[in-house]
Amino acid sequence: MDLFPPDFPQKPKRETDETTKMPPTRSRPQNQRGPSNGADEQKPYAPLTANHARREPLRLKKRRRRIRMAVVVSVALACVLVYFTGLYGTSIALLGDLTDSVVIALTPGGGFPLEMNMEELTDVQPLAGGFAALDGRELTMWSASGKELRRVQHGYSEPCITTGNTRVCIYDRGSNALRVEGRRSTLSDKTNTLKGNAILAEMSPNGTLAVFTDKGLEVYDPMFNLIWYWNRTDALPLAMAFDSGNRKFAAALVESRGGALSSTVYLFETGKSEAIAEIQADDAMPVAMKYLSSGSLLCVFDTRAVIYDTATGQQTASYEYGTRVLQSVSTGSGLNTVLLFSDVDTSRHAEVIVLDETLSEAGRAELNTRSLRVASDRTGAYVMTDDSVVTFALDGTLCGETLLDETPQRIVCFPGEFTPPGKPAEGASPAVTDLREDSSEEQAQSGDASSSTADASASAAAQ
Repeated sequence: MDLFPPDFPQKPKRETDETTKMPPTRSRPQNQRGPSNGADEQKPYAPLTANHARREPLRLKKRRRRIRMAVVVSVALACVLVYFTGLYGTSIALLGDLTDSVVIALTPGGGFPLEMNMEELTDVQPLAGGFAALDGRELTMWSASGKELRRVQHGYSEPCITTGNTRVCIYDRGSNALRVEGRRSTLSDKTNTLKGNAILAEMSPNGTLAVFTDKGLEVYDPMFNLIWYWNRTDALPLAMAFDSGNRKFAAALVESRGGALSSTVYLFETGKSEAIAEIQADDAMPVAMKYLSSGSLLCVFDTRAVIYDTATGQQTASYEYGTRVLQSVSTGSGLNTVLLFSDVDTSRHAEVIVLDETLSEAGRAELNTRSLRVASDRTGAYVMTDDSVVTFALDGTLCGETLLDETPQRIVCFPGEFTPPGKPAEGASPAVTDLREDSSEEQAQSGDASSSTADASASAAAQ
């Protein structure tokens, strides 16, 4: 049946090539390509390109599937690893601390010197480049740029603090009250959850916390989970320290032995229930401790400084004080130990001794003024007097003196945040006069950010 009317023009049929069954215009002998043309050059390979194009998405899909599977497996293994190694909580805690650091960095302060508006200070500790200050009423945190971060009214009768990089543990000695404060909020409140009344606490840089109570020693991970406990009630703790891995720690205790007081240093690991080693020091009282490395522990006593092997408890180095009286000590942020000795009779003469990691003298200096405290970092030592801060290089060279308008109460170093003290040129006298002139009232009001560590530290710690 014809679908068109009779008079409708009919379209002629197109002839085809019988051999190729394709239009004649698409047929060309291989040896007669004609003029070179980019498009024509690609036509013989068109079927192969098309097949490759069809297969390529499949390859990419398979490759992505393998990558996703590898990522999933890697993440799963990492999760298992951090869970069983105790790093999970640490990672979460560090992430929160990093967030706080970013927020604080975006809101700089007005620099130093600054008005603290606090009562008589009881303690000052470094805190993430800044410091935490404690008095009988409040805990106040300051950034490295001089910005007040938080002010917390603690309500404790005998408050004490210990800091770990970005955190502050504040506790009421002799009671069951203890909290861990961050720079922007309270992180944990362990009040009424401790096994006993707090006597001494020590926090590692990653937030691991050791609390010695009248019932024993409790150790908490950065997520505030109890991970280790030692039942001990017959000794008084005087010092504690963590190694850089946060799994080894030491506790120096005073015990009654044979009717007389003696000290013992216990070396622990969180994965072991018993002490690795016990170090007897019958004729000395512990003052401070620090891990110089995982295998080396520095113990500063009232009569000598000693380095012990942490695997065996054997003494490897010692420095005896002789008849000198230890006034203050600083283990700083490096491997040096700075000792401040004072003349008890006149109180107008002091001696500064800098020891290296082998307890050999690396520097020595003398002061003819009453010296109260010493602080140190990787670049220098800073001695607080009644009205100034005297700065020394670690070889004992006098770098300068900064006079203060008020009597300083505490001194703390901010490593890496301020210009370190420079050593005087060869044959030149120390620039004491210049530093005194720089500490004038005009300079104090300006709060020059290029002040030395000693200047900034003393200004921040002065009432």
